[in-house]
Amino acid sequence: MVGGVLLVFSSISMGEPVTRAGVMILTNRSPDVALSDTFSMPGVLKPRRPHPKGPLFRPPGQRHRITAKFLDCVRARLVAENVLSLIGTEVPAAMAEVVARYRLRLTPVFQDVERTERMCRRAAERSGRQPPDLNGTMHVEILSRGDVLEVARALQALDCVESIDIESLDVPPPPPGDIAPPTPNLESLQVYRGADPGYDVDYARTKGADGGGVRFSDCEYGYDAAHEDLVDAGITNCSRAAIHPSVYTNNWDEHGTAALGISMAQDNGYGVSGIAPRASTAFYSEWTTAGYSRTAAIADAVADSDAGDVMLLEMQATGAGGGYGPAELDSTVWNLTKLATDSGIIVVAAAGNGNQDLDSATYASYMAMGDSGAIIVGAGTNAVAHSKLIFSTYGTRVNVQAWGRLVASTGYGAYARYGSDDHQTYTDSFSGTSSASACVGGVVCALQSYVIGRLGTRLSPAELRDLLELTGHPQSGSGGHIGPAVSLSGAIGALPGKRLGVKNCVMGSPLPGDISIGFVGIPFRSYRIEATSDLEVWATLETGVVASAGLTWCTLEGAANGHARRFFRVVEEAAVGP
Repeated sequence: MVGGVLLVFSSISMGEPVTRAGVMILTNRSPDVALSDTFSMPGVLKPRRPHPKGPLFRPPGQRHRITAKFLDCVRARLVAENVLSLIGTEVPAAMAEVVARYRLRLTPVFQDVERTERMCRRAAERSGRQPPDLNGTMHVEILSRGDVLEVARALQALDCVESIDIESLDVPPPPPGDIAPPTPNLESLQVYRGADPGYDVDYARTKGADGGGVRFSDCEYGYDAAHEDLVDAGITNCSRAAIHPSVYTNNWDEHGTAALGISMAQDNGYGVSGIAPRASTAFYSEWTTAGYSRTAAIADAVADSDAGDVMLLEMQATGAGGGYGPAELDSTVWNLTKLATDSGIIVVAAAGNGNQDLDSATYASYMAMGDSGAIIVGAGTNAVAHSKLIFSTYGTRVNVQAWGRLVASTGYGAYARYGSDDHQTYTDSFSGTSSASACVGGVVCALQSYVIGRLGTRLSPAELRDLLELTGHPQSGSGGHIGPAVSLSGAIGALPGKRLGVKNCVMGSPLPGDISIGFVGIPFRSYRIEATSDLEVWATLETGVVASAGLTWCTLEGAANGHARRFFRVVEEAAVGP
């Protein structure tokens, strides 16, 4: 027993227990650790690439917490109180020496092992990719007086450790909004509901795009559940405990109030109206009376969501460059985000307010992680130029932009406070990548509800992101890439008006020679062409025909017309993209 932790290192071979550096090491496989089905399918799942080990730094604050993600292959588990088991590792002595030197105590980040395994299995089955072993992620407590950065570097140097993150417990990063000083030039409330430079929300509403049928999860610090424009929104607080008093002390509940108002404020004849007011909304606080845990909030939202649902990460993280970037700079957040998108859940995330260049060498290790599948949102101007605002983090990883200033919503009271009531406050200057990501979160919910209502399906994370990128208003100006400004009219205009069905896709032709078949499908989705002579047995003629925004034509060679009369149909095949 060293530093409160007994390390049990297991390998395939059997042997007698030995002691190294004061730590008991067993060389037999622990019976308490079993490989799940998700991780025992070699050759079936696409392999996962471990995260590269990037530079470590100490974020602001006096109290810090280290999070260690062990390699998937070692299946790190606490099999009993203070008993850690690693399977197949060849470096138990090195791990034991670090634990002994700093008297480390490890606790699992994800307490519900079975639920986490179900999340991983769901993502694997849908994506065909091996998910990260999330249950091999541990919080590390230093029982000695060791320097947090020194300990983190010692752990990162171990061959059995994949990644290390350091987070501040007493100075967590503020939500990515409210850039000081507030802009004095006020515009009419909710201009963003109109046409360019707005998002065409009012146009989309005439098409039935109101958020109906979509579950929306907001992950951040807090909100005012008693605000007059949110009390009827049916928001369910799914946080593990009550929101921490410090959230209210820091005024961060106003941030969530403003973010939720943009997307979910009700059409009730007063105040503001949300972009997708009919969405079913859930809230997950990252700072509760049970403690500060961003990963717990995100993990709970992922577990509670289904394919086609939407999650908003109204949060940012301190980057290696010293400024704020997206929350997924933290490797555990990246793993959870990838797990969500692989499960078909759309994740919208703020790029952060640190003016960080994600394409720079400073963030090489982050970019080397790959694409999490999230829609990363930058902050742009509220003008048709759609230029980058100076504070917005940028780079090729940032997908789209929305207004980063002068956004009208609930909360704060910068515009009005009626009856001197804190629950009747409104702002016309919500700002930052917070306002931008909240706007995109609402747009995504509205767009997904249109697809559900008109097409009877749900867009995948890749389809929805591609659609927003290809149909948005182009960015102009300098300062770095933040992508096009989202447009509901552009996105809806690129989609078919009704679902492709057998009735309107079966065609007959008595003509010899080549046959051209035209159909309107969902962009980014592939289709196959089938033929029959008797309307009972269908044969595949073409596969992988990718639909476009307009009429898609597929020409079949003369050999396809082998009967005097043949019928054809177009069948949806699969989503295209990551």
